[in-house]
Amino acid sequence: MGTRKNKQVVLRFLQNFSAGNFESAMELVADDVDWWVAGEWSGAGRLSKSEIQRNIAAAQANLQGTLALRVNYLTAEEDRVAADISSAGILLGGECYENVYHNLYFVKLSKIYKVREHLDTDYVIRRLFSREHFE
Repeated sequence: MGTRKNKQVVLRFLQNFSAGNFESAMELVADDVDWWVAGEWSGAGRLSKSEIQRNIAAAQANLQGTLALRVNYLTAEEDRVAADISSAGILLGGECYENVYHNLYFVKLSKIYKVREHLDTDYVIRRLFSREHFE
């Protein structure tokens, strides 16, 4: 699979996620995905597909609507797609939530099989997730 197709897989994943089509987004993720999230908090480290889905559900429970994602930059080489992403949403209390991400996706056979997710982890914990989610 070429770099253009790999970019298309990642873009479809992000577009589905942004539109709230989480099931369609997760269909593009391999069942045995190796998903790593930066930081030293209970939502960090290596996560399974089901743990990622749990985190998505927990985040959505604190938002009005979905978290809109904007791809600022997308670069691909071999099986890797690097994405610089901005997010924006409205929390249940009416406050704005905005974060930035730099994710490295690995794609094989039209599936995302590995992710390295970098974000402002302190901000996501303080603003988006309740402490109970991580206990």
